[in-house]
Amino acid sequence: MAEKRIAQGPITDGSPETAGAAARNAVPASAHTPPRQTPEARRSLRRRIPMHVVINYGMSYSEAQPVRDLSMNGVFVDMAASELYEGRFVEVVLRYPYKGRRVEHRLPARVRRVSPEGVALRFGPYDDDTYTDLVNLLYAQ
Repeated sequence: MAEKRIAQGPITDGSPETAGAAARNAVPASAHTPPRQTPEARRSLRRRIPMHVVINYGMSYSEAQPVRDLSMNGVFVDMAASELYEGRFVEVVLRYPYKGRRVEHRLPARVRRVSPEGVALRFGPYDDDTYTDLVNLLYAQ
């Protein structure tokens, strides 16, 4: 049988009258607890896009690195993260052709996760033109 957790309420003397009142006024603990998100919860569509990005950090520039997936919020890059650590600020340079024109955006980002497979980067604020180009890249395919 599933155990029902009850949030703490006022202390009672144990009599049937006060015990019943405490039970009626009790609130399940989950009523005030927001749902927990899993690590795989995403806020926007992720797409495997065949492209490369350049990651700039400090006074260093990386060579073009392959993208595993891209979203409106960030990118996962297949690269060795020798000098990158969680929380580090970087710049992501996106370059790609779109409808006969060359698109380039330099996005501020922060390292969210470093793993043996690569680096997860979350984009910082970006302008309306970048937003439009990302939407076109992700949703118009």
